[in-house]
Amino acid sequence: MNQIDRYSDKLFVVRKLLTEKQCDKYIEMAESIGFEPATITTSQGFIMGTNIRNNDRVIFDDEKLAKELFEITKPYIKNPCKRLYCTGLNERFRFYKYSPGQKFGWHYDGYYERENGERSRWTLLFYLNDNYEGGATKFRSKEVAGNKGDALFFFHRQLHCGDMVKSGIKYVLRTDIMYEAESN
Repeated sequence: MNQIDRYSDKLFVVRKLLTEKQCDKYIEMAESIGFEPATITTSQGFIMGTNIRNNDRVIFDDEKLAKELFEITKPYIKNPCKRLYCTGLNERFRFYKYSPGQKFGWHYDGYYERENGERSRWTLLFYLNDNYEGGATKFRSKEVAGNKGDALFFFHRQLHCGDMVKSGIKYVLRTDIMYEAESN
């Protein structure tokens, strides 16, 4: 098992979960797709809100990648309560790229819901490189500076931000941990 830095029941880092080769491959994949300015989600829909978020993003769906990464992360995933069981990772992936001066202000991650009612409850963030300064993922009680290959697991409803990158470029890969639909 990899080293786990557990900050609470709803926030922990698994160190070196991805190999350097995997991280490099994912960065290359994202760059080949091409980044665009990231939007924010509001009650009025998606908008550009550069005062809150000014990083770049790639969004893509990949069921094969979701299955591959689930096999790696499965030993670390817990069920949030006795009634819900993990069904895998979200096939919707988001690569984030932060250049100097870019950030993502304080926010809560929203959930992703499939047509069958499965819903995400946890965020899974993979740090793909470590040749940058700044850019920590901050929570109310903890600041996480991930290194290449590290995976940050946290419950969606935790206020957090991506601190401003001071130098270099920061790459992360985000997805979600999915759980079966709640029965009434």
